[in-house]
Amino acid sequence: MSRPEMIRHLLAHAAPAIQTAPDVWATDYHLSGDFPGFTGHFPGNPVLPALLQTVMVRLLIEDILGTPCFLGVRNAKFSLPIRPDAVVTVQVTRGAGSWKAILFVRQAGSDRSETAATLSVIPVPCEEEGRDS
Repeated sequence: MSRPEMIRHLLAHAAPAIQTAPDVWATDYHLSGDFPGFTGHFPGNPVLPALLQTVMVRLLIEDILGTPCFLGVRNAKFSLPIRPDAVVTVQVTRGAGSWKAILFVRQAGSDRSETAATLSVIPVPCEEEGRDS
C-alpha cells in the first residue's frame, strides 16, 4: 500500500476533531484488526508503528491549521504498544513555538485508557501543493 493510500485509510478511521479547551484539540481513531498499518510490524505480534502514530498527530494539526504541513519532532516517547482493535485518542495542545501531543490508547477488551506516546512537535507549513506524504 502506498503512503497516500495508507494516509487515506487512516483518515477513514478518524472521528471529527473537537476543541476541548483553549488551544487543545482531540480526535479518536478506531483501528480495527484489519487496518493495514498493523501488517508486517511485527508478524504474529502486531503493533502500530511509531511513524503512523506521528502521522496521526500531523493529520490532526493539519486539520486545525487548515493546511498541509511537515512535522519537526523535538522529542518523542512511545511508551505503550498500540495493538489491533484499539481506540486511540490523539490530543494536541498548541504552545509557544511548539505543540504537545499525547496519544491515549484503550486496548480491545479494556475500559481504561493509558498513555501510549507523548511528542513535542513543530509544524512547518508545506509550500508544495497537493502533497500527500
